[in-house]
Amino acid sequence: MKKNINEALTNKQINDICRVIALWESKLTWQRLVEVIKRECGFYISRQSLSSYVSIKKEYDLKKKELRGIVTTRSDLVDKDQAALIHKVERLEAQVRQLTKERDLQLETLERIFLNASEMPNVGRQGLRQLLEPREENT
Repeated sequence: MKKNINEALTNKQINDICRVIALWESKLTWQRLVEVIKRECGFYISRQSLSSYVSIKKEYDLKKKELRGIVTTRSDLVDKDQAALIHKVERLEAQVRQLTKERDLQLETLERIFLNASEMPNVGRQGLRQLLEPREENT
């Protein structure tokens, strides 16, 4: 995880932050936004830096008005169904990344096990082949 952002945000980071704001459903404050960005986007940026970006500030102000019940004039306002679907997709993508990491660690562990087993004189290649063959279940 990146600690601090000292350079300018990329367009992707700005879009990600604007998406986080657009999907926001509870009380919105700069401090809460900073915490969610750190957790979901993986980097820290101060509220002062956030408010210096015109698109982020505009999105923040529109969302504040929306949460207060004031009708916004944002043409690309995401409806609640779309927001829920976007949020679900983002959660599933994060889950896929996590499961991929777990799978890679498990494969690395299996490779280590087979390497260690191949170096044991009493296991040999035939023993390794038997370990790799699918087993029939006794019914």
